[in-house]
Amino acid sequence: MKLIESYITENKFIKFGSIFLVFIISIYEILNNKEKFNKLKSIFTNKRWLHHFVIMLVFITGIFYKYPMHSLERESTKKGLTALIIAIFASIDLTIAPFWIIWVLSYSFDDWV
Repeated sequence: MKLIESYITENKFIKFGSIFLVFIISIYEILNNKEKFNKLKSIFTNKRWLHHFVIMLVFITGIFYKYPMHSLERESTKKGLTALIIAIFASIDLTIAPFWIIWVLSYSFDDWV
């Protein structure tokens, strides 16, 4: 019960709920628009893109494992992840979602953006 109380007092439900809501609405838009779905599918079926994506994930994991919280390396990596999300959304013509992602990340998660 104390865990739930701490989540409520620290507004974690609002923080994670808001980012979850933005992604759910974006996924709904992608699934209900065949053109956007096909663009996203073409990105994730491109072998070259997937190879670079895997290399990036290994790099990100290494950065988060090796460097302490609030280090320049971690902060730069978080900004890079945000840029990746925006780039993917832009490539599938979701132009409003990046605004909400940046807004939620900057409002709810300190020092993310």
